[in-house]
Amino acid sequence: MLRHQIIGALVVTILVEVNMAVPAIQEDVVFYNDVVVTSNEQYRSVTIYDSPPETTTIDFYGWAMWLTMYDSSTLNLYNGSEIKGGDHHKLYNSSTVNVYEGALIGLGSGILMDMYDSSTLNICGGTVGLFLYTHDSSIVNLYTGLLGINYIGDNSTVNIYAGHVEDWIENIDVEPTATVNIYGYGFEYTPYGYWMEPPGGIGQGWWISKITGYGFDGDPIIIEGLPDPATNDNINLIPEPMTFLLLGLGVLALIIK
Repeated sequence: MLRHQIIGALVVTILVEVNMAVPAIQEDVVFYNDVVVTSNEQYRSVTIYDSPPETTTIDFYGWAMWLTMYDSSTLNLYNGSEIKGGDHHKLYNSSTVNVYEGALIGLGSGILMDMYDSSTLNICGGTVGLFLYTHDSSIVNLYTGLLGINYIGDNSTVNIYAGHVEDWIENIDVEPTATVNIYGYGFEYTPYGYWMEPPGGIGQGWWISKITGYGFDGDPIIIEGLPDPATNDNINLIPEPMTFLLLGLGVLALIIK
């Protein structure tokens, strides 16, 4: 499981992780205009800006270690692309990252991503396997795929439609001003999802909570480390539209009686 890969990597230095990465890394690159990055392109860092009044969109099939984005720029990560090896990625302003099936951000030793301002992260089948921290009014949409997240802060919003949310080691810290929306049905919560024991910390672990359910299309939802929605009014379990319809019909029947 990806969590075990993350935990195992924590005992290895970032230097080892970098040395295991794909070789022949090119120089840092800064994009100001639309570009298609091919699968044989590899960069140490990728930085993206707009060229006002035009916005910048990068279709990315390659490999890079660090990512930083500004303005209203968009990065599309497609099958086979990887942002991996760097230890800290940052999204600012109204920038957007779309992670499609087969694409990867993270999965290594202590890799972080901070989202600021009104930046957006959309996960559409890909993997974001890192320590994600959301700030300001940033937005995360998990449509399907895997998301690692540690902190949901300020006025940020996380929307979960399907897929798997893993906390990396600790339960997720959700600020009272932040919002988590989980769309679907059949939800069950337990504070005893699994026992987390850190490397070398025999007998010093803790319980990680788990929420399970299904999205509107019947795809499974698994969320680990989230506080109990029953006692946190900023964590919302939103039923499918048919449930709302049936509820409305039931209320109408009571009124008629």
